[in-house]
Amino acid sequence: MPADRSATERLARSRGGSGTAPPLLEAPLGSFATRVPVSCAPTTPIREVLETLAREAVGAMVVVDDERRPVGVFTLRDVLERVALPGVEPTAPVASVMASNVFSLPSHALGFEAAVMMARQGLRYVLVVEDGRLTGVVSESRLFSVWRGGIGDTSAVIRAARDVDEMVAATAGIRELVDRLLDERVPSEAVTRIVTTLNDLVTERLIEIVGADHALRAAGGCWIALGSQGRTEQTLATDQDNGIVFADNGDAAAHRHTLLPLARRVNEALDRCGFPLCRGDVMASNPKWCLSLDEWHERFRSWIDEPDPQALLNAAIFFDFRAIHGDHTMVAELRAWLAQYAEDRGRFLLPMAQNALAHRPPLGLVRDFVLTRTGPHPGTLDLKVNGVQLFVEIARIYSLASRGSATNTLERLATWSSARNVPQREIDALSEAFRFIQYQRLALNSRQRARREALHNDLDSETLNDFDRRMLKEALRQARDLQSRLARDFAVAPASFGA
Repeated sequence: MPADRSATERLARSRGGSGTAPPLLEAPLGSFATRVPVSCAPTTPIREVLETLAREAVGAMVVVDDERRPVGVFTLRDVLERVALPGVEPTAPVASVMASNVFSLPSHALGFEAAVMMARQGLRYVLVVEDGRLTGVVSESRLFSVWRGGIGDTSAVIRAARDVDEMVAATAGIRELVDRLLDERVPSEAVTRIVTTLNDLVTERLIEIVGADHALRAAGGCWIALGSQGRTEQTLATDQDNGIVFADNGDAAAHRHTLLPLARRVNEALDRCGFPLCRGDVMASNPKWCLSLDEWHERFRSWIDEPDPQALLNAAIFFDFRAIHGDHTMVAELRAWLAQYAEDRGRFLLPMAQNALAHRPPLGLVRDFVLTRTGPHPGTLDLKVNGVQLFVEIARIYSLASRGSATNTLERLATWSSARNVPQREIDALSEAFRFIQYQRLALNSRQRARREALHNDLDSETLNDFDRRMLKEALRQARDLQSRLARDFAVAPASFGA
């Protein structure tokens, strides 16, 4: 599949439009760490650590081993809870009071990756490492210095919500944040990851608010996200796709009897917060999707062994599952099992490939785009079905063929490149094309929200400027080339291609 390097570079430069992304979220983390990190050995007395923090005017001490590998963090905020209230002697080693959960990223990671980690984990510091060794510290205040009312604050408001009414108000901040990110030309990958991370926090907090977390723990269960949330690719126009997996011990029917009413309360609360109930009832409150681990195994087996049209539709939703709240280990086990089972029964991938070729990019031979003639928005093109979905479905197939465990589309493309030696320039072209179309979806939804219109994915191409029209056309060409490669790799007959 030849890649047009110049076109790829134009797509990369555009990152979603004719503007440029601000350095805040696009810059590598190494550029944020402007001073030598303050660190100490685990045996350093607490008093000495506090004196150093005061002298250096910093709020955190990184505790490192002899090879400068981070083993813990101690902050000024820890003094009250970990030292003063418990009455710990100031001569005690800092290792006895430090937080041993270390969150770090390599220096080449981008700013938005740190932003997502901070929002997800409720952190104030992310450590920067190179080959596992400490090279810097990026604080929340440093990263969000020009983002007051942005990612960090939105995350804090969500975590502090005490009831559903407060969460309804908090989720409005997510949509306003998306508008702001798009105005700053932040890349679509960063926007969708940030949106999904905040939506994950909303789901987790609602599970706690309605009291479902206790029942999940009692069942050894986990709330899972499906579809775009499972792929960390949520946009503004999204409904709910979720389920529950619980441990095999005990009576499965009894666990469902307890979990389903609570799951309904979570689904209804999410609906109030702007995540509509799934029209196909793919939700945790549906007994079909509140299952034990063994029952999920059997459900996936049936879809893989007998891939009828409904099974293929289910695969498009359920194969992208991801743990949200509860026992993540069990979900990881289910993911590993599914990857192996799907690869061992590779014949299942052929009908998946045929299904992925059912929709073609809306490119014409004479005019730029082939537009819809019917439906609620005639004269438009569907950026979801005839755009991003083409990349999503094919990346899923190649990931399953390579026993990949990723759910994110860009990560699946990277896994495919590594497993099958696909040239990096081709992956770059596909990735930038996917990002561009996703950005156009986000921008379209943002404009619709500003006009108080119902959100949809049907774009009137006449609203694009000449630059974006050319870039969208190039992005759709990449989708067409990817489909051609899929057809070759799976020997799909010409009569089936595009049927």
